[in-house]
Amino acid sequence: MAINYLMEECSRNLATSTRKGLIPRVYRKMNITIGKLVSRLAGGSHIRKTELKLAIELVREQIILELLDGNSVTLDEFGTFSVSAATDKAVTNPDEIRSASIYVKNVNFIPSPRLMKRMETARFERKTK
Repeated sequence: MAINYLMEECSRNLATSTRKGLIPRVYRKMNITIGKLVSRLAGGSHIRKTELKLAIELVREQIILELLDGNSVTLDEFGTFSVSAATDKAVTNPDEIRSASIYVKNVNFIPSPRLMKRMETARFERKTK
């Protein structure tokens, strides 16, 4: 098990030399969907696949509902989901803005210390083009 990477030119090299810098870019092998994840977790049992898929979908929907209610959601030892907000208009007085002009800027995920510790064991392999 290894993470593949490619080396590519850094587009924002702040160095004063004229030489371009290189940075590693993770090359994703595939995107694991809920269906693929369930298949990998379930092994071969059809009933177990159905139950796993339903459980994942229920957790996903509840996370969405909690975020829509202004809560953050921590999945212990995995990480925390939260929402950030923005507006198109810069204001100096809070009375100048209405709630209708505020929107969700992003759904953020902060990995737990345990997840980050596990990621320290990652192995990297250079992918040839």
